[in-house]
Amino acid sequence: AVISSLEHNAVVRPLETLKKNKIEYSVAECIPYDDEQTIENFRKQFKSNTKLVICTHASNVFGIKLPIERIGALCRLNGILFCVDAAQSAGTADINLSDSCIDFLCTAGHKGLYGPMGTGLLIINSETTPDSLIQGGTGSDSANLNQPEILPDKYESGAPNLPGIAG
Repeated sequence: AVISSLEHNAVVRPLETLKKNKIEYSVAECIPYDDEQTIENFRKQFKSNTKLVICTHASNVFGIKLPIERIGALCRLNGILFCVDAAQSAGTADINLSDSCIDFLCTAGHKGLYGPMGTGLLIINSETTPDSLIQGGTGSDSANLNQPEILPDKYESGAPNLPGIAG
């Protein structure tokens, strides 16, 4: 994986844990207000085994936005999945998943979306079908001992947080 130098600990800490399983990541240095150099720094981090780029849309520390459209296009050109952390920008900035070549968009619900604390969402491009990491109870196909393959059940185990969703 490749991440930006502006990532939140919500991204960095899980990746540090994955290093114990021999999953490596590198960091692309983001240069404020120099999109050309930032893009080049991402490109330099790509290796033949790079599978994913994780990039914040807007820094929670500096407030700058990264050129996700161009980073996404670079990922698509190289066959690399692109995940955007929009916790700081969802609800306050326009994000076009198609134009930005975004495979995964994740965000907190309690910031620009004005949802309750503890809510969030993950949008998965319909052409991207990752394996489910969490298996468990669902409200459909209860006789099946395997996690359903239908959406959204494939990725939604357990009871949904209805009070949080209702806001």
